Amino acid sequence: MGFLASLAFQDVRVKLETPLLPRMGQIKVRNDYVQNNKGQYCLPSIAAGSEVWMAISLSMNEVIYLQDTSSVLTCAISLKDKHGKEHQCSVKLPSLPVVGLIEYGMAQENELVARRFNEVESAEIQREARRHVQNRNWTAVEGLVRELEDRAQNNPWLEESVKYLRKLLERRDSGLMEKELMYASSKMMNRVADINDSMLFCMDAEAVKPAFMRKKVSQGRNTDSQGGGQK
Repeated sequence: MGFLASLAFQDVRVKLETPLLPRMGQIKVRNDYVQNNKGQYCLPSIAAGSEVWMAISLSMNEVIYLQDTSSVLTCAISLKDKHGKEHQCSVKLPSLPVVGLIEYGMAQENELVARRFNEVESAEIQREARRHVQNRNWTAVEGLVRELEDRAQNNPWLEESVKYLRKLLERRDSGLMEKELMYASSKMMNRVADINDSMLFCMDAEAVKPAFMRKKVSQGRNTDSQGGGQK
């Protein structure tokens, strides 16, 4: 199934409406999405059975201060269906009660949201590692790969991907490692995901998915990493 044949929405744009100040670090979009001249973030097109994510970090102190007086964050979404008809909708960040540290620590984590954020933050680490590979600072690369290994403990796909990076690191294969870190970080930062994507990872199951939704162990054409098993 090709991407164009299964296209559901295109020209996806998101405008963040908020009293928070981006320049002061109070709000930050963690993906690579480009802003157009209207201040809208341009997201990937969405195919049937897929979804795209936008990772946003907010200043907790400012959110607590502002939520009683105004809407802290509204996402105004514009997109076109496969026939070119434009649709618009919006979602707001709900007001949440302020709780103490004990209650906060007991709050149940949303597994999917946490996993998506972990992917984005892992991508940031990969990009930092790539800069050190370019400078042949292998000590720094080793430390960052260990950090990735820690983050990958509860994510079998990341775990297999980091195993491949570890292999390249042990070989000191700077050229291939630099390329892999570049492509892998971009994939994790901005990927189109299967709407039924789960924490489980199986190479055989991934192989039958459309290419644009497939989770690969390595992102380059080199296939020596693709022999992973089922998790």
